[in-house]
Amino acid sequence: MSEYASGGPSFYSLADAAQDRYLDLMIAEAEASGEEVLATPQVWADAVDGPEPMSAKATMLSKL
Repeated sequence: MSEYASGGPSFYSLADAAQDRYLDLMIAEAEASGEEVLATPQVWADAVDGPEPMSAKATMLSKL
């Protein structure tokens, strides 16, 4: 963080933050409803790690 604050490279992209928040919301929904929730690929998913890993994450999340 100090390197970034000093003008260094970014270490946590907006796409990563958006993905983390989206998954947080899906987990909260699953917890509140007691039902399986399927996370679907979002427009920023390709910027994080591509559509195939997101599909794997969606499958894992639905089993929480």
